[in-house]
Amino acid sequence: MPAEPTSGNRRIAPAPGRADSVRAKLAELGLSEADIAGAVAWARSGGGEAGG
Repeated sequence: MPAEPTSGNRRIAPAPGRADSVRAKLAELGLSEADIAGAVAWARSGGGEAGG
């Protein structure tokens, strides 16, 4: 399900034509939906915080 643009949670969906190019680039890089989900989970857990 695509993210809906809202001010409360700062999610912004790419323009309809742009979404396809983003998906194509991710495929070109060999990144799967699971890779992205894992990266988001890691970032939300504070995995990239400096000094920690």
